Amino acid sequence: MGHKEEKKLREYETLYIVNPEISDEELENLNLNIKEVIEKNEGKVNRLDIWGKRRLAYEVKKFKYGTYVLLHYNGNSKTLNEFERNLKLMENVIRYLTVRIDHKPKAKIPPADEHFEEESFLEEEEKAMGENDEEEGKVSTSKDEEVES
Repeated sequence: MGHKEEKKLREYETLYIVNPEISDEELENLNLNIKEVIEKNEGKVNRLDIWGKRRLAYEVKKFKYGTYVLLHYNGNSKTLNEFERNLKLMENVIRYLTVRIDHKPKAKIPPADEHFEEESFLEEEEKAMGENDEEEGKVSTSKDEEVES
């Protein structure tokens, strides 16, 4: 029965938020403990990315900030259950979410701080819309009225 479970390793992604007040050394030890739990339970860690300290959308366990860590790993149901049981027991983990990855995304998804800036996106969108208006023989004014040229 163990052989069947080994062959059915699924890919998972867990984002967990850690107490922002712990030291870098404590964070490193926490991440090592997490890797050990996965590997002792028939799993394999593929990647661990520390996104850093970020403001939370709302307070969680009286914290306004948290250190975000993204973990990609392969495992079976035993791996997942034991991993999540350990996360619940770790005092410095304030929240976590696990999803199963059914297929790999085609493009690499960068950490949140590398995403495009909203302002530059809006400028490009406005420029593109302006080009469309010129093609139709109309020009937009600042009051969103259309004037024939």
